[in-house]
Amino acid sequence: MEVIHHTLSSFLQTAEMIVDEIEHGVNYPSFQLKLQDILNELGRNVCREVLEAADRYVREHKEEREGWVVVRRDTKKVLSPFGEVSYERTYYRHKETGEYRYLADEMAGYGPHTRVDIALKANLVDAASELSYRKSGREPEKQAKGTQVSGQTVLNAIRIMDPQVEIEPPKKKRKTRIIYIEADEDHVASQDGRMRAVPLVYVHEGKRNLGSRNKLKNVRYFTGVYRDLEELWYEVLDYLEQTYELEEVEYIYISGDAASWIRAGTEIIPNSIFVLDRYHLAKYIVAAVGKNNELSRALWKAIDAADLDQAKAVLKEAYRKAETQQRKKAIRTTQRYIVGNWDGIEVYKTHKDIIGCSAEGHVSHVLSARLSSRPMGWSRHGMDQMARIRVLKANGYDVRYEYLKQHSRPTTLLKIAQVEIQKERRKLEQPPFEMLDNIPALKGPRNGISHILRLLKSA
Repeated sequence: MEVIHHTLSSFLQTAEMIVDEIEHGVNYPSFQLKLQDILNELGRNVCREVLEAADRYVREHKEEREGWVVVRRDTKKVLSPFGEVSYERTYYRHKETGEYRYLADEMAGYGPHTRVDIALKANLVDAASELSYRKSGREPEKQAKGTQVSGQTVLNAIRIMDPQVEIEPPKKKRKTRIIYIEADEDHVASQDGRMRAVPLVYVHEGKRNLGSRNKLKNVRYFTGVYRDLEELWYEVLDYLEQTYELEEVEYIYISGDAASWIRAGTEIIPNSIFVLDRYHLAKYIVAAVGKNNELSRALWKAIDAADLDQAKAVLKEAYRKAETQQRKKAIRTTQRYIVGNWDGIEVYKTHKDIIGCSAEGHVSHVLSARLSSRPMGWSRHGMDQMARIRVLKANGYDVRYEYLKQHSRPTTLLKIAQVEIQKERRKLEQPPFEMLDNIPALKGPRNGISHILRLLKSA
């Protein structure tokens, strides 16, 4: 097994190329770009060595491939994060079943028609969480030449991912006096031309001041395209039960715009209280009284005092002064909204620890930035997947590693022979001077790297 020998040789040759570039006196930005190309070449070489080492081991150790006989050797090319990796592999036939396989390919997780490496697919899915499929397919080219793929390839990579990551409960449940739940929805265009509501719910423990901005404490996001939104609230409930000592919680506030699905959360989340989001309330008030500051101040004063009769009186006065039917209609709508959600308004007076709801901004950042800010139509499944991938990132997960966890083989190429690897590891403990004779720098004219290597060899 020569993979470590060849890999170390590649590293030394890479060092030679880097020093050579520096000696040519290129400017620093040009050096950085050249260095990126050099390291990508190193990555391709190392990947090739690992794949061919695995193939060589299986070929040379018949006990590892009992029943399989060699048919032929050929070459396969796969796009990796470093560019296209070309390597030789062995094709086998099973003597009893007549089945044909590339055994080393299977160890790498490659199927018969694999053209794009799983690691590169992971990068594509991560890029697609921010960019269109077409643009995501061009994104790898910025890191390594020859890695551009089609938008369909990106879509295919996403389709095999399950973005619903199981929540790992904390070792010890958290204790807190108050839990805040905020909810809103994005309106996303479907491929059939209709708009579909995609809900966003997030749980947190309040706000932490970070200078000019606030950050939510221990926030957790939930989303998806559900046939019944009760499923969403039960997901939230499961999280609360796994994460918190709920008997220690005094209040759970559910804030939102009073949509029926948001209010329904209070029927599922125990001891929860509905709080009307003042951002949406303010929009109704502006629609009712317009730029009439006197009426606006009077109405807000009544709301802050939790005086419904006074709020109705102000709206009655606004209706009397309204000059258009459109304004009168807006006032009637606002009154119905206030009266119908008075429980979510008067709670502000009795519960002083309620904080402002920022659901609208979170929907814009977490969902709308990818799902609805561009003129596109989504399939139901695609909409659900992308919403959940966006929330996955918002919850602090690395999409690439979650993707790899789902699609990587449990046995890696570097564990195909524990005994052989231990032998190679012992070799690494010795100075690899016997390899230096293979370095081109020692055979050409003297320069910085050749001088260093000659000193090492003669040491």
